Amino acid sequence: MTPYSTIFRVFLGKITDPAYATLDIEVSEDDMMILLDDAILNFDYPKVDLKAKDDVTQQFTNDLNFDEIQLVGHLMAHAWLRRQLRDVELLRQTMSPLEFQKYSQANHINSLIKLEEQDWAYIERLKKRYSRRENNASLLYKLGGEE
Repeated sequence: MTPYSTIFRVFLGKITDPAYATLDIEVSEDDMMILLDDAILNFDYPKVDLKAKDDVTQQFTNDLNFDEIQLVGHLMAHAWLRRQLRDVELLRQTMSPLEFQKYSQANHINSLIKLEEQDWAYIERLKKRYSRRENNASLLYKLGGEE
């Protein structure tokens, strides 16, 4: 059984949000559980049932391997990044274009959007590599034929 805390550590290592340090532990864990559910939803074809989990004990009922832990943590970070972009998009909608350009770094926002797109492309590459692995081992040895 893999505890959520293992994945939460991976997630926190991929973001630099000081807000998590100022939140109560319960509040930050609740937020990370929301991001975890989002990550599970976006994990295509996992080899273990990621929905088999217990939110009370904060554990998966299956053992997750290194690749699964890393991928779920990265998917959580991506969900966090999308949340940040949505907040900025809401700000942009409440201000006139001139105000937005004058008081905000529109280039910075465009850079964040580009980062989100690059991050998703990276996640897709991770998913492809994961799907080609069998029991967390490379299949390259099969290129020479079966023994």
